[in-house]
Amino acid sequence: MKSETVSRMAALKLLAHHFHLSLQSGADAVLRGMKRKYNMTQVRAIMADIRDKMPDVQFTTDIMTGFPGETEEDFLQTMEFAREARLLHIHVFPYSRRKNTPADKYPQQLENAEKNRRANALIALQNEIEENIYKEQAACLINSGNAVSFLAETCRDGVITGHTDNFFEVRVYSDVP
Repeated sequence: MKSETVSRMAALKLLAHHFHLSLQSGADAVLRGMKRKYNMTQVRAIMADIRDKMPDVQFTTDIMTGFPGETEEDFLQTMEFAREARLLHIHVFPYSRRKNTPADKYPQQLENAEKNRRANALIALQNEIEENIYKEQAACLINSGNAVSFLAETCRDGVITGHTDNFFEVRVYSDVP
């Protein structure tokens, strides 16, 4: 994505300041194995450019653990990316082998226990990161005294739940059942 494009997006008043990246891994070797057309240097550069022009932006992504051939080093690179990128949320899931797919024929299939261990470790890290982001942002919002707009998505048992434009989950108690 060109920097000029990011600047034009940042100038749009109605653009939500949330981007979901279909990342899949934080390791170049795994991305190559998945036949992705991007690498982590590109991802980091784009995220930095967007954050520079939209300081309140939040990113979310999907990451698969245990793709065939993913080494422990590859997994640790993904963990490091998660730490440095401070994504608001990561949907983590272990690789699931599917018949008649190219990856089904790849050597170095990992055991389910290892795929799940990696998924659980990444989920634990992400939960910690997400909790810290929410604590920081809640303090900023409360101390600012500004109203917060959000899209109400559900109303159950007197609780309205929705998301802000940068994808923070909001819960508001209501008299509406």
